[in-house]
Amino acid sequence: MVTIVIPHYQTLEIIRLCLRSIRKFTPQPYKVIVVDNDSQDESLEYLKSVKWLHLIQRKEVAKRGSWAHGSALDIGLTNTQTEFFLALHSDVMIKDSSWLNKLLAPLQQNPALFCVGTGKLEDVPLAYRVFKKMGDVKGLLRFLKTDLLRHPDRILPEYIRTTCAVYRTEILKKERLSFLPREEQGMTSGQALYYELVKRGYQTLYLPPGELKKMIDHLCHGTMILNPELGARKRTISKGIRRIKRELSEGWIKSLLKDSTLDQ
Repeated sequence: MVTIVIPHYQTLEIIRLCLRSIRKFTPQPYKVIVVDNDSQDESLEYLKSVKWLHLIQRKEVAKRGSWAHGSALDIGLTNTQTEFFLALHSDVMIKDSSWLNKLLAPLQQNPALFCVGTGKLEDVPLAYRVFKKMGDVKGLLRFLKTDLLRHPDRILPEYIRTTCAVYRTEILKKERLSFLPREEQGMTSGQALYYELVKRGYQTLYLPPGELKKMIDHLCHGTMILNPELGARKRTISKGIRRIKRELSEGWIKSLLKDSTLDQ
């Protein structure tokens, strides 16, 4: 019924946690495709050892960052034959067995619905998000060029992100939609696709981040933090490493790292 597509680049412990958590907390039938963006570390050997996933290896990826992520999702989509396509970041960890049903049930109940997911996996007050956005000068200038009344979500970017989102495969292919970013418009991977869906009249369901946070954890920018050459700021890297170490020290995560049977 569903194919989970995960772009990946050089995050051994994190991709191991992601995959093992899927295996442990997903009772429904599923397929997993990992699209590796030319990793040069031991994570690639680990992916080759996981028996139950389909690994697609890319060589000499033209660009990094959002472009590599989006193009990997496009490759995964080409190889998806199931009814639903689920985009998942490699730094997401499942922690509740109801997670997939939470995403699929609305699509199964409403044939007119095309996409289900959420935005940033952080449950922060509305006022905080407004002030944070207003502090982003470039973002504010981009917003002033848009129609506030028609696109209120441009100031509060509650578009469905590819962190953890499910789509109807047939419609993605029929409409020839792509997950590639639109760099000239400042739109990241998946963002342009979402706005295009809405523009074409497709119905989407935005779940409050707090609801999904009960079921999944997101290390947020884990790939960039662990691979500084991708361009993350020093402060982002130092804060991110502390946050990742703190989360990896949790008991349930340690038990996943020890359970190699989940790779079989």
